[in-house]
Amino acid sequence: MGNDITKSQTTEWDLLKRAAWYAFKLFIALRVGTLLWMFLLSLTGGRDIIEPNVLCRTSDLLHSAGGLRAWLRWDTVCYLLIAETGYTVNAGLTVWPPFYPLLIRLFSFVVGTPIAAALLVSSIATWVSFVLLYLLVTEEGHSEETAQNTLFLYTLYPVAFFLVAGYTESLFLALVLGCLLLARKGKWGWAGLLAALSMLTRNQGIVLSVVLLWEGWLQYGDAHARKVRNIIKVLFAASAPIIVFALLSLYIRYGLQGGWPWQTLGFLWGQSTGFPWEGILGNIKLLLTLPTSDDLYWLPTAILDLTLAIAIPVILVLRRHSMRSTYMIFAWLIVLLGLVKLGPNDVLISFSRYMIAVFPFFIITSSIMKNRLARMSVFTFGLLAQAIFMFMFYIWSWAG
Repeated sequence: MGNDITKSQTTEWDLLKRAAWYAFKLFIALRVGTLLWMFLLSLTGGRDIIEPNVLCRTSDLLHSAGGLRAWLRWDTVCYLLIAETGYTVNAGLTVWPPFYPLLIRLFSFVVGTPIAAALLVSSIATWVSFVLLYLLVTEEGHSEETAQNTLFLYTLYPVAFFLVAGYTESLFLALVLGCLLLARKGKWGWAGLLAALSMLTRNQGIVLSVVLLWEGWLQYGDAHARKVRNIIKVLFAASAPIIVFALLSLYIRYGLQGGWPWQTLGFLWGQSTGFPWEGILGNIKLLLTLPTSDDLYWLPTAILDLTLAIAIPVILVLRRHSMRSTYMIFAWLIVLLGLVKLGPNDVLISFSRYMIAVFPFFIITSSIMKNRLARMSVFTFGLLAQAIFMFMFYIWSWAG
């Protein structure tokens, strides 16, 4: 029996090493490729780079950005301002939870500048999330080839550069995957902690409350396993994101004397909620008015958001029995939140970027990578699409 345990531990360790190495190779390709492309864009220029009149301005950050100033775009600027000054500098900053800015603040003491710290945090989180996803796929009973194809798809996703930019996408994904893996193993205390941290990274982390409750039911729904201590552990883990969200909201409202986060999104950022189909119809309407637009730099994002808003739900429905229901519930909740969040003119906003967290979609679609022609097609399209969206990001055009 002792030999069996040792053999099992050796096998798990070997799997972890293979996962870490393959994830590292893809992460390096994504990290180096995006840095190189952004550097080339900064040399060649193109359209005049005009920063839009938004609440988070780069003027206070440019002096410390150095050669990385091309990454100072949109939400990144807001995260860096929170890291340097907290929420007090601008009421609009309170819509972003504090965990990612806190890590930026801490890493700034190591690397010297906030933007470098942000890119480093995102880079580490990308590698960790790739390793965890590799392990999750194999624990689901899929082959390592499927795990590798899933990671390959992630690196070729049209807006995959957000994983390694100064955004929360990779950190949120890593925390979610870690939470779900720990819950699957019955380590509810740690799962609750990561669920709380995910909530402190992105507001979408609150869906983990529902997801963890369902996972607890799967594990302890049987009468023989339904013990009081098991129920308490599940409830603790599931309640963590809700408690954290409530405390943070109360602090912002009464401690900082700001508006509730959801109110601020509407008042200062022009965002609202609607029915899941409203954003799809809004994007269709936007595309139909194409001839009247003077600036078409929004076009690729509108097309990508609309395509994914239709394709991802269809794929999830068709392959709804292809993996553990816990993961599918998480996927559906993130998709739903992405569909009901609307920008001005009732169009989808950041939908393609939010879908980075929907890992079941990438696992399901990884099957197309087994065909060599499809693999080359995805590779070519992915590189071209990323180049386009990074160019849009660079020139301050909305890229997700």
